[in-house]
Amino acid sequence: MLRRAVICLAGMLAMAKALPAEARATTFAIDYNNQTWRPPNGRPQTQASVKQLILRAVQAAHWQAQSVTDALIIASLDVRGKHNIKVAISFNETSFSVTYNSSENMDAWAGSDGRILIHPNYNAWTQRLVTAIRAELERI
Repeated sequence: MLRRAVICLAGMLAMAKALPAEARATTFAIDYNNQTWRPPNGRPQTQASVKQLILRAVQAAHWQAQSVTDALIIASLDVRGKHNIKVAISFNETSFSVTYNSSENMDAWAGSDGRILIHPNYNAWTQRLVTAIRAELERI
């Protein structure tokens, strides 16, 4: 009886170890809304200069950027040719927002409340992008 339980437990552990990283539990996608910053020189910025700084930050963070309008950029990150995420970056002269747009192979789905559940790496990758944008905007 004990031997059978040990064999069963060993089999379950082997199966759990064989699960791919993609099988991790999902978490809510974090949106970064109305992120404000203060430029070190204290001078107001134009929307055009903010856009250029955000584009520079996106590129420095190794994301790809597509300018959609004067106040909207879609940034995408391709990870190992297997995972892809896209975020919308909206902005004005005093704030910016980074929100989920779409993804591939990230186990994303909408919960009953409409919020997006997604692989936890999405939040880590997006946080790095937000940090890069903030650093670029505060560097001027």
